[in-house]
Amino acid sequence: HLLNAELIFCTGCHMIRTEAFLKANPTRSIYPARRGQNWQLLLPVYYHNKRGFLPQALYYYVSSPNSMSHDNGDIEKLLYRCDEHVDILQHTISSINMKKDDAQKAERIVRGNYARKKLYIAGNNGRKEIAKAQYKILSDLNIANMRDRLQLFAAHSKVLRKLLAYRYRRDHWTNR
Repeated sequence: HLLNAELIFCTGCHMIRTEAFLKANPTRSIYPARRGQNWQLLLPVYYHNKRGFLPQALYYYVSSPNSMSHDNGDIEKLLYRCDEHVDILQHTISSINMKKDDAQKAERIVRGNYARKKLYIAGNNGRKEIAKAQYKILSDLNIANMRDRLQLFAAHSKVLRKLLAYRYRRDHWTNR
């Protein structure tokens, strides 16, 4: 599911028939934002159409450390980017002609995903109030788990932050 980041959403990875795009987005409208055009193109098409996958790479791209997508600046920039993504996704979801239940589910997924992302940013950087607010969102959505609780505690404990960072690095490199 695209909202759960289980798919690659770079537009170069997708081939879309014009009639499928126009059926999903007849006004050809895109919410004016600095980011998120791929979501705005693909979410409506994904909602209204079946899709298939090719198992081989069709192209490569160059990753630039100075690009917008790799701008891992200070915590304020990271949190702002999360809010920016939520705004774009909410506008995109509201523009799709979808069932009310599906729209509510999509909105819930977006809120949960980005509350969790902001919780981890805050927890890793000792930002207690932000971590607490994001954990509350996850709790209210009834999706908070033990890892989320650890991140909340990590915001209060430098030792726990270091342990979690060590564990992440260890797990990241041993699972390759």
